[in-house]
Amino acid sequence: MAGQSLSGSMERFIWIGSALAVLAATLFLTFGSPAQPKPLFLGYVSSLSGKYSALAVAGRDGAVLAVEHLNARGGVSGRPVRLLILDDGFDAEMARQSVRQLAEQNACAVIGPFASTMARPMIAASRELDMLLVSPTASSDEFSGKDDLFIRMAPTTADCSVELGSYCAGPLKLKSLAALVDTTNEAYTASAVRNTKKGFLNAGGTNFSIIEYDARQAPSFMDLAKEALASNPDGIVLVSSPLDTAVMCQRLRLNNQAVPLFSSTWGMSVELVRSGGKAVEGVVSIESFDPGSRSPAYQEFSDAFSARFGRAPESSSMFNYEAVMVLARALKREPNARGGQLKNAILENNPHQGLQAEFFLDEFGDAKRPLFLLTVANGRLAVKD
Repeated sequence: MAGQSLSGSMERFIWIGSALAVLAATLFLTFGSPAQPKPLFLGYVSSLSGKYSALAVAGRDGAVLAVEHLNARGGVSGRPVRLLILDDGFDAEMARQSVRQLAEQNACAVIGPFASTMARPMIAASRELDMLLVSPTASSDEFSGKDDLFIRMAPTTADCSVELGSYCAGPLKLKSLAALVDTTNEAYTASAVRNTKKGFLNAGGTNFSIIEYDARQAPSFMDLAKEALASNPDGIVLVSSPLDTAVMCQRLRLNNQAVPLFSSTWGMSVELVRSGGKAVEGVVSIESFDPGSRSPAYQEFSDAFSARFGRAPESSSMFNYEAVMVLARALKREPNARGGQLKNAILENNPHQGLQAEFFLDEFGDAKRPLFLLTVANGRLAVKD
């Protein structure tokens, strides 16, 4: 009898244990693990397709690496970070709708846009949705000094372009410049040309001519090169994408081997060097990025980026990485902050430690950073002595 009673008890124990296991499994599938924290969603919008995608893809990879590093260290206050990536296709309506879509997906902020022209519709949408935008690369001074939901990692176009114009007229003592300008990204290029001209004339330059074209209309770069050279300028400034800058340099060099060539920050990238070959040797720009930085933080980032993606990082890669980290630090301190509150949480943390140097975000969210004279030397980007 004792054996039968023990056997019956064991059967009931096993049955109850099995039932509890089934119940636990059902609850897990229905509600998830009670110990697993909810993900923290960061939106990401950039021009990841089309002819302007090269820098955007390099930038996106910087953001992806930052999220991977965050999650390897436990996320933000224990919450895993998820990057919700959307392509605006360099289309204003797609950019605007991307902000709305990310708000519906409970993103706490949006990293983007890549291009200044895409910032216009995205800023308008951010006001409606109380969604903070942190742009790694949009730099037009059209957005400077405004109390909006817009922070940027790169310095303004005015900062870099005035310095470029001043360098041409000051140390180089050039008197005339011709600018070849792609109006496709008009919010950026108009600002770049205006400020390069300002810096050039203020530093002693006397003649600044502008030749505009729309790259979407497949213009003849050879004809544009000849037009720019027709007035025998002392130098030529190219305000265009990296690929178009490379092609324009090739056309210019076929007609003139000696005229100094300069590039806006938009064109100064690894794609310029790769596509332009010998024609882009000696091109000069002003940038807030040192490809040869010996900062330990940047070296660690550069090594990790190269190992992860099989190529060296670019300025857009660094700015995107820093954008993720700036948001992560603010959300760690104030996890429920959104919109204007999140912007204030970021601005209160000045100065910010970047990968290469400290940078400062002013009261409007505009970045102040060290600037470098960048050139193409021996097939690579390097700071010019």
